Amino acid sequence: MEIISLVISSMGLLFIWGAWKRVSLDTCRDSLFDQREAARDYFLETSSLAHPDYKYLRDMLNAHIRFTEDFDFVTILMVLRKVGKEYYRAKKPTYRGENAQFLEENRKMAMQSISVYLVETSLILFSMSWFLLLTKVFTENWSSLKESASRRLLNFVVGSGRANGLERVESLVLTC
Repeated sequence: MEIISLVISSMGLLFIWGAWKRVSLDTCRDSLFDQREAARDYFLETSSLAHPDYKYLRDMLNAHIRFTEDFDFVTILMVLRKVGKEYYRAKKPTYRGENAQFLEENRKMAMQSISVYLVETSLILFSMSWFLLLTKVFTENWSSLKESASRRLLNFVVGSGRANGLERVESLVLTC
């Protein structure tokens, strides 16, 4: 019976994880679409859509939107380990000109959206978070059950005087 329950629970968790992954992907892409729209509005107000900075930012955001589904936490960790942090730091763009601060902020927001998606959709991190959540719920319920039982026993003992309460405890212990 426990095996059947374990299998059904595991299947339920995998279903929830799959649904969560799709929701997280949509949320990440919505964030990237909003950033792309904000960049478009910014460049319409300050210069034009033909500006090279806008083209760079639009292409970067479009690439993030297109390839977000292909990213996962383990792959990114393996790539960073193989390539090395020095290579990544060397390839990090440096912005110059009047749009430098805007470009840097948008790059950071895009990377933050992707990072949140990577953590939320990692099966390992998702499983660990469920395990920790269930452990916390169980320990909180266990301690409240112990406190409740202690209070009931104390009320039972003190309920109708000390002598009568001790007799009740003895009768309770003898019946158990």
